[in-house]
Amino acid sequence: MDEGSQIMDKPTVEQVAWIFNKICENAGKGTFRYLIYDKMGFESKDYETLYRAGGMSINNAMDIVVNEHNIIYRLFWKLFKKIP
Repeated sequence: MDEGSQIMDKPTVEQVAWIFNKICENAGKGTFRYLIYDKMGFESKDYETLYRAGGMSINNAMDIVVNEHNIIYRLFWKLFKKIP
């Protein structure tokens, strides 16, 4: 078992909801470091554990989703704006 997987068996629903909330607040707005340090309040010593647990991948995936949504929204807005 690597260091990143040495976590509790099952967090509470409130803990998971808090994590989801922070990820959604940061989606498309900030880096992984901003998420874990500024939004979640972790310290630099926690970076590796959170990285190995997939935190950066989740943050990057959320950025892609938000950016694609914004591109699609702007495209449709421009198209529908031209229709009388």
